[in-house]
Amino acid sequence: MVQVTLLLLFKNYYVFCVVIPCIQVCQNIAYWVVSQKVFPQYRCDGKLPPEAIRDITKRVTGLFMFRLSHVLRNSFDSIILSAFLGLDILAKYQNYFLIVTTVVGISSIVTDSTLSSIGNSVAMETKEKNFKDFRAFQLLFMWVVGVICTGMSCLYQPFIRFWVRPENLLSDGLMVLFVVYFFTERMGNICFQYRQASGLWWEDRARPIVDGITNLTLNFILVRYIGIAGVMLSTILCQVCIDSFWGSGILFKHYFTQARQRTYLLRLLLYAVTTAAACAACMFLCRFIPQAGANAFMSLVWMGIRGVVCVIVGNVVFFPVYRLLPEFADARRTVGKLLKR
Repeated sequence: MVQVTLLLLFKNYYVFCVVIPCIQVCQNIAYWVVSQKVFPQYRCDGKLPPEAIRDITKRVTGLFMFRLSHVLRNSFDSIILSAFLGLDILAKYQNYFLIVTTVVGISSIVTDSTLSSIGNSVAMETKEKNFKDFRAFQLLFMWVVGVICTGMSCLYQPFIRFWVRPENLLSDGLMVLFVVYFFTERMGNICFQYRQASGLWWEDRARPIVDGITNLTLNFILVRYIGIAGVMLSTILCQVCIDSFWGSGILFKHYFTQARQRTYLLRLLLYAVTTAAACAACMFLCRFIPQAGANAFMSLVWMGIRGVVCVIVGNVVFFPVYRLLPEFADARRTVGKLLKR
């Protein structure tokens, strides 16, 4: 709110940017003051043994590398597009990318909220029990991600047309790449949550560096030949080959040692194929539904109808496939427990 107010008052983007770290510092101070009042019984006292300090330093270093790589990946994509294709293309790209990041942020609320319970389970339960939960959570999350993908595939273009006008539309092929980008970005998220809960930051330290270098290199090469598609394909390839394949390998090597990574990767392939089939079916059916109406209200109505079609068709495709998986029973029990709460 403060940032928006200052932007409206001064109409200066630099003021907006300068305020960001100031607000973060104020928030941190406020958190400290409130925590001192609410929990006065907790005080820092004593010294940690050198072994504990070294362990914490290693884990924080690994965490820092991951966060830095994640920020630089998105920043490099924008810089490469601006440098090679110009600001006009970048603006259209950012419109589509904003929708992806918004949907990712909303879906992250669900997965991030489970981190504490996953961490508690990792500390208290057996690896066998946690692996069963891991497979159930993965199934439920990929089911939700699949439904979101069906909606994005049929609502992306109508929403852009409604929001920023038809002249800012990208091709349908690029739109599909944004849906694939979202799917590949999300498909390793449950695995990432378990790596966090298991404290495998140091073991994961090299992967973010390789991911950043590989993504930047592919950006430089592919953008020259296929433009926006090249930038997106480079990120998608890194998300599949480095984030999902290498990242899951770390989890299965250091924590789920009794399980096979190959089974997990085959599950991801199944989720990808099933989601692609559901998106194709929804896109075919939505060809008979207009993308826009005579006015704004009718455009929203048609988008709503498309959304209903995607939810129904997506679940019709997913249910008969996913119910055959052995973890489906565990996933159903998990949903039952959540509904009872």
